[in-house]
Amino acid sequence: MSSPMVKVAAPDGRARTPLCRIPGVVFEFGKSGSYEEQVGVVSEHLQTCSAWAAGMRGPDEPAAQFVMAGVPRIAALFAGLPEGTGKGLVRRVCDGRPTVFYGRVGLGLQGRGRPDDRRVFENFVASASKRVGCGTGGEA
Repeated sequence: MSSPMVKVAAPDGRARTPLCRIPGVVFEFGKSGSYEEQVGVVSEHLQTCSAWAAGMRGPDEPAAQFVMAGVPRIAALFAGLPEGTGKGLVRRVCDGRPTVFYGRVGLGLQGRGRPDDRRVFENFVASASKRVGCGTGGEA
């Protein structure tokens, strides 16, 4: 399967921190693996960011994924999933619309978030919320 979005990384092909230029989304990528970042949509209603580990065996595999969705149909896709920062899913009402913030750190990057994986997700929620005008005052 291929993605309709291009993987965008630094000129040398490696992901940098902060990932996708999102303040606070910081990982220690190390020298053992090669990671690329994929910046998808960045709008008031949708933002996507992924880190990909270039696999030596088979296709690339996602090492981290972050999504902010303020489009009702997309937000509905997250219905029924466990919620909370520890689960990687937070819901807010931003500018009157339901908005979800999702984050997943895969095995390749687990434990490499700085200062830790949970804080990286919290930083993503704070940064994306601020960018779309939700701030910390949005309803939980």
